[in-house]
Amino acid sequence: MKTFFGVRAILILLVLISMAPIFAVVIWASAAEQADAMSDARKDLRAQVRLRAKAQEQMLHGTHQMLNAIAHAVAPGAEDSDGCDEHLQRLQRHFPSYGHLAFADLKGQIACRSAADRRPVFVGDRSYFIGAARSGRFSIGEYMQSRILQRPSIGLSLPVFDEEGRPRGQQYAIVEVSAFQRQLESGAPPPAVTELVTDGGGRVLASVGQAAVAAGRLLPDFLLAASARSESGEGEVRDAAAVPWLYAIESVRPAGEGRLVVIAMLPTASVLAAAVERLYLQLAVLVLIAGTAMLLAWRMGDRMIARPIERLVAFVGALERNEAPPRVPAGDGPVRELARIERGIADLAAALAARSAQRDAAMAEIEQQKLSLARSEQRYRSHFEASPQPMWVFDRDTLAFLEVNDAAVRRYGYSRDEFMAMTMADIRPPQDVPKLIEWLRRTGEQASGGVSARHLCKNGRLMHVEISGQSQDWNGRRARAVAVVDVTSRVEAALAWQRLHETLEREVAQRTRELAAANDELEAFSYSVSHDLRGPLQIIDGFCGVLIERHGAALPPAAVHYLERIRSGTGQMDALIRDLLAFARKGREPMVRRDVDLAALARQVVASLRQRWPQRQVAMDIEEPLVASGDPALLAIVLENLLGNAWKFTARVPAAAISVRRAGADSYVVADNGAGFDPAYADKLFRPFQRLHSTAEFEGSGVGLAIVQRIVERHGGKVWGESGFGCGARFFFSLPLPVSAARAEPAGAAT
Repeated sequence: MKTFFGVRAILILLVLISMAPIFAVVIWASAAEQADAMSDARKDLRAQVRLRAKAQEQMLHGTHQMLNAIAHAVAPGAEDSDGCDEHLQRLQRHFPSYGHLAFADLKGQIACRSAADRRPVFVGDRSYFIGAARSGRFSIGEYMQSRILQRPSIGLSLPVFDEEGRPRGQQYAIVEVSAFQRQLESGAPPPAVTELVTDGGGRVLASVGQAAVAAGRLLPDFLLAASARSESGEGEVRDAAAVPWLYAIESVRPAGEGRLVVIAMLPTASVLAAAVERLYLQLAVLVLIAGTAMLLAWRMGDRMIARPIERLVAFVGALERNEAPPRVPAGDGPVRELARIERGIADLAAALAARSAQRDAAMAEIEQQKLSLARSEQRYRSHFEASPQPMWVFDRDTLAFLEVNDAAVRRYGYSRDEFMAMTMADIRPPQDVPKLIEWLRRTGEQASGGVSARHLCKNGRLMHVEISGQSQDWNGRRARAVAVVDVTSRVEAALAWQRLHETLEREVAQRTRELAAANDELEAFSYSVSHDLRGPLQIIDGFCGVLIERHGAALPPAAVHYLERIRSGTGQMDALIRDLLAFARKGREPMVRRDVDLAALARQVVASLRQRWPQRQVAMDIEEPLVASGDPALLAIVLENLLGNAWKFTARVPAAAISVRRAGADSYVVADNGAGFDPAYADKLFRPFQRLHSTAEFEGSGVGLAIVQRIVERHGGKVWGESGFGCGARFFFSLPLPVSAARAEPAGAAT
């Protein structure tokens, strides 16, 4: 055996190994210090950029309020007067931070201004004007060259509306880019930090710091990409020279169009400089200590370990050559372990003779174990031959049969000699042979059980089997013993069941398609019949009205009464047809799902009911908020029908009360203290034209709750009612959770 290290080298290696944890701790501590420095720098950048963003937000809010005040101070039609110009000039003198104040008409022509320049100026192509016109709200423009001031600026615009809500122009203010620069320079940034303010398109309005960018230029590509990715956040990027920078971004976006972006960035090298310098100093000190320790280990190892070991090697060599060994050292050296080794070697020489006798006894015991193994193998062979299940042993490398029992000969039809001339591939279908080879490769020496396979008998019959096997050594060859169970009847029964299942599934799918087609035809027929019935009813109602109007005085009172009853009946029939048309349409209208506040829809429905019946005094209790997921238009119809029924059936209650509340995580309830209904007939509530009260008591067509059920079921929910005579009614319905709640639910479960 080749020797690579001596004792001295091992001692030096031990010194290095003992120093390695110290080096690792120093490096880890430096890494932790650098991580803390990076974390603190990120927090500082985030705080700094939020402070700057707050200042910009206050400026935009103040401008919004000022423009709103100017818009209300100038009367409609007075924008072209000299008084408007004087008013804006006084405001500009009061607010010198604005470069220009003006009012532009709907075409973009300036009608009123604070500037002395009276030339006609068109601003309809400016981004602030276009944004305000498009959104109808406060708008922030982008970097531009002012046509009146002739200096870099941005525009802030607010649409102005007349008393009827029609737009009559825009009140806007121009802020020079130099104002943003003065604002940044008023508070010096921390050392090495660069701060920038840009418009929504990434064009710089102001910047301070070592990497400042000139006003009007686009942000560098690495910052422009970071600004486009998120409205707010921080991270690390690399510039064009691959220099890493920490950055923080905060967008200032009012309730309108456009935005301002505040960015603070800091080179990573300046953050880590102090920690890296300390790391280099600590590593230098550790290297010096390690060198001194290795020198001491070399000198002490030679004197205290290397020389005594050489004496021991000479003594052992003499024993190996059966020579008279030299005198064993006394074992009183400075190293206690070496002294013990010296004494142990002396004892070893005395024990060699005794070990020789023990070896002879062990050899005799091994011979006895061989005889026992031969008898055990004989018992295994008798069990192998007597097994009622087919069994064999095959070579794992060549797949050749090495031994088969009588059960295999009977079951497969091959003679024992034929088996011994075959391989495992001969009893497998050709397409299954690669699977056999892959299975042997994957299992290796492991035991396996219950493995399904297909075997071919001599008469060509295909037999499904389950195999259990175990690897073993067979006269020096890598072999595998296998036991086989015939499961053909079970597999064929499973295949027959699978075919029956597939047949039933096809029949069910066919019946489902036929049922869907029948439902579509029935719905189209219902819609067509309902639509065609309205024409004759309108003719009957019209002629009855003409008879009463033109000949009412000449007709007997009973005849007039009969005509009025005919008109009432046709009106009721027309209402039924309208509800039938609505009922038919609800199954065909497409759904647009989004988060919907049911409380807001309920307030709109209640406002409409109060407007129709102003004499009614109904106490409303609507829980806030009630957010669900669904089609806003269809859910509005649900609440119109449920609240309309509650309003109708509380008409005879002195102190009517209606509530809309949440009944569960995804269910809601509309409750009233009205007439109620018999719970025994609750199953008829949601059938079309099924009424539990007569039209003389309460008007209605009996279709509203059917429409409610259809809409709720289209949303994947259900609806049900609870009540008793004179005890009011409670109608419950369930809807899917809103998107925000559905996303938060898995995260909550994970925590």
